[in-house]
Amino acid sequence: MRVLFVYSNAKFFSLKKPLKSYKNIHVGISYISSVLKSQNHSTSVLALSSEMEEVSLDMVDKKIKEFEPQLICFTTVTTQYLFISRVASHIKNHWSSIFLFVGGAYVSLAPHNVLSDDFDALCIGEGEFPTAELVAQLEAGQYPSNILNLWIKRKDKTIEKNPTRPFMQNIDSLPFPDREMWKSLIDVKYNHKQFVFCARGCPFTCTYCANHALKKLASDKYVRFRSVENILKEISFLNKQYPKSRQIYFQAETFNLNRKWLLELCDRLESFNATLKEPYSYSCLVYVIEKFLNEEIFSAFQRANIVAISIGLESGNERIRKEVLKRYYSNEDFLKAVSLARSHGIKVSIFNLIGLPGETKKDHMETVRINNLARPDRSYQSVFIPYPGTDLYDVCKDQGLVKNHFGVTFERQKALVDMPGFAKKEIEHAYKWFEFRIYKGQKNLFSRLQYVFDRQALSNYTTHYVSSKIRRFHNRLKFKIVSWRKLN
Repeated sequence: MRVLFVYSNAKFFSLKKPLKSYKNIHVGISYISSVLKSQNHSTSVLALSSEMEEVSLDMVDKKIKEFEPQLICFTTVTTQYLFISRVASHIKNHWSSIFLFVGGAYVSLAPHNVLSDDFDALCIGEGEFPTAELVAQLEAGQYPSNILNLWIKRKDKTIEKNPTRPFMQNIDSLPFPDREMWKSLIDVKYNHKQFVFCARGCPFTCTYCANHALKKLASDKYVRFRSVENILKEISFLNKQYPKSRQIYFQAETFNLNRKWLLELCDRLESFNATLKEPYSYSCLVYVIEKFLNEEIFSAFQRANIVAISIGLESGNERIRKEVLKRYYSNEDFLKAVSLARSHGIKVSIFNLIGLPGETKKDHMETVRINNLARPDRSYQSVFIPYPGTDLYDVCKDQGLVKNHFGVTFERQKALVDMPGFAKKEIEHAYKWFEFRIYKGQKNLFSRLQYVFDRQALSNYTTHYVSSKIRRFHNRLKFKIVSWRKLN
């Protein structure tokens, strides 16, 4: 059977190559595709941009004519849902015989909001085996029925609401994610970075995240790790199939929370790298908990050639972090982790949120101060958006801070929440000037102003073009200065 997957984002990296690297592919789609291919089905993927709707619809028409799919699977987050639903309506109006199937975090948490749209079925929770069962029934000429995790529109327009199956416990049983389906969408000349998915689920209850709601969707253990042996098999596979790729990002929200598993993985990575002419370098996301992020762990990271970590500071104000976000670590713990990383030659990236409920301009400047002390090698900042299914969405809704969470343009760059102590315009101003402020005393004025221009460029393609020209000129100028100094 021919199955087309549709994945949308706000922006394309470029029209010809919409994704920047393999790190940017959708992991859920990739695993479902690999399961279907293992059962001899044919799959393809289409990447769309919600900010280029006419172009995207033309791409849909062309792809359907070329590939002739019998099933189209969509995945969507909250802010992409209206766009995806319009794409589904367009397809239904022109190709009514194609079965339309939708899943993703938004659908899992708000299935009743999806029922009135043009999808024939929706998936709640994990999708690998429900999708495989759906394909099997469609291929056999049956109208789908009795598939756990699926809500299915019957021909009489009633809804068959099947219960969810327990969370999959043996995630080693899944084939490696399908990377080949994305190959034509990625400019591998630009970036060879790969990803390896290590675990599913998260034990924490951060209020801006929906994990606490997602783990209620099904029974059995929610936090699950792949075995170290299985992870090394995938890295060995990548080494053979993608020899130019020497960087791997370990994708897991719980990477450093199982000490025994982590130390075993680091030992195996060290041994594996020793067999290679050109060793891999690795990066990962870590959570700040002192007993799970200490000298022993960073020494293991160094031996394994984990050269970069990302940390979610989110807010430098301890009150906001504890009372609003439910992230329970001190600024001292955070800065200690950064210092330990640096002492082992590991680069540090920091994630920050701007415009959280209850946050003031003074609170935000505390985030700036802590970042300035940490001196991140890279900084990621996002304007806070309250996503349905999260505790903070309920808080914002109860306080009347947000009215519409759909159709957000320039997601995480434009403010939705307007607060007495931190107005929308002030939040967006803080976002644009964040890197200028945190690198004060560390980078020259031109570099810091370039960050401001880049933030502005994200919301305007013309400005983005001018910004890239200025950055290239700046880099050439730096190269000439360095060369002149060496000669003199």
